[in-house]
Amino acid sequence: MTLDKLFIYLATPLFMLSCSGESEINPLSPIVDHGSGLSYLRWPAERLIAYQNKCSNSNIDTTCADLLVYVTWDEMRSSGYPYSLESYSLKGDKAMEQQITDFLDPNHDLYNGVVPIAIMYCTDTCKSIRMTMYDKNGSFISDITDKARFYYVENKREVGTLLFNSDKKLLGKIKIGTTIKEYLSYKPLVFAVAHFIFDGIDKVSFSNGNYAKVEIELSNGTTLTTTSLMRK
Repeated sequence: MTLDKLFIYLATPLFMLSCSGESEINPLSPIVDHGSGLSYLRWPAERLIAYQNKCSNSNIDTTCADLLVYVTWDEMRSSGYPYSLESYSLKGDKAMEQQITDFLDPNHDLYNGVVPIAIMYCTDTCKSIRMTMYDKNGSFISDITDKARFYYVENKREVGTLLFNSDKKLLGKIKIGTTIKEYLSYKPLVFAVAHFIFDGIDKVSFSNGNYAKVEIELSNGTTLTTTSLMRK
């Protein structure tokens, strides 16, 4: 199984978790029925993958260009597809996972089943994020960092991208419309996956060969870089 197919498999439940029309930090309604349980995967922050115009017009209520960004493992660490997804993850942070459980299921009566809902998270602090646009020939067009807004695609799910600060305290979920500058002001642990739209940039701008370059600097001195792809 290719890395791209693996991400589709992984991202399906997580992307469902990351879709929301709510912007308040409140206890959340159930996402699924009682047959499901929360399954945590702590990703090493080693690599970026980005997909531009990930969502079709039929399931996104904006005409803005959008970008889906994953922070994940370096695919060169392992060859082939593991029998267990945990083979790719690090030892979990139980204190963080308990905070997530308490936030998503405050009465501890929703997720006691065996069907896993994958929740990926990272424990490296995010120092900076930069996004720039290039044309199909690789020529620089503009810095689009200030136009990026955190965004969730649907209104069917109540869980957005969860926000931890550098002290590993869960602050809630990232509000729709949050800018990069606002996000960084929390001194956050870097997201494992996030969806962005670009204010004032339409989808056509990412459909004619143009692409985005994403750079995320971590507090450990590592800078992760990738260019966006069109998901087939």
